[in-house]
Amino acid sequence: MEVRRLGGFIAAMPFGKVATLTWDWFGASLAKTISEKLIFAGLVVVPYYGLGHLGQQMNRDAFMDWEELIRISEFLDNGHIVTGSYILDEKRVILSIYVVHETGISLLAKDEDSRENFVPLVGRVSQRVIATFGGPTDVETRNQLEAIMDTRNLDAYQAMVAALEAWAMGDLQAVRESAERALALDPAFPDPLEILALATRQLGDAQHLRLAQKTQLIQLMSSSPSFKALVLLDKILAYSRQSGDAALEADCLVTKRALENSVGGNDLSRLYYARAV
Repeated sequence: MEVRRLGGFIAAMPFGKVATLTWDWFGASLAKTISEKLIFAGLVVVPYYGLGHLGQQMNRDAFMDWEELIRISEFLDNGHIVTGSYILDEKRVILSIYVVHETGISLLAKDEDSRENFVPLVGRVSQRVIATFGGPTDVETRNQLEAIMDTRNLDAYQAMVAALEAWAMGDLQAVRESAERALALDPAFPDPLEILALATRQLGDAQHLRLAQKTQLIQLMSSSPSFKALVLLDKILAYSRQSGDAALEADCLVTKRALENSVGGNDLSRLYYARAV
């Protein structure tokens, strides 16, 4: 089905599962990944929890209730809801993306691939959304967008979500265990250490927080320059200055210089850096 070119901001909603699968954690993570690609392409994306004036009307039951989403879209001034559904098992992934506006629902993209080819699958459906909303569709942009992926390991993603759930329950030990499991599956995955640091800041003590943040900086320094790495580094730097932690600030500045110096002639990394500052 062809969809006319749309404009305005995008309100990104978590994806809903199809059939009786046990991957409930996947919908929000999938929406987050696709949203990061849309933002990098220059589109204006607002997460569902950022719709402050609709805060009391938003709940998880509404995510796949089409009538409710259409009703909510009537309150959006120059905006459209983008959401989707997925089927995920041990062998394949099927993604469907929809745009919801006051006049109804339109299918933007439907595609499937093997579980191992999850990254290019997400790239293809994201590019369809970008094209629909007037974003760039050239080959260079597509290559850049495909590189925006926190991890290519879905099991690591699942462990990361378990860390989030443990944080919400106030169980710092379970956060540590889930973060360690995610990092064992993908040592370069930045989110688990960020979650561990944030959870420790809220639930732990200063000594454990310092260790968590130091571990996070070590990972960022050893990683290749990326949009995600630089954004996370800026968050740690801002916190160090706010809390008056001079030692942590010094470590952040060393890490930041190392990342900036390693950008060099890498065009993709330079674009990430320009986006992050």
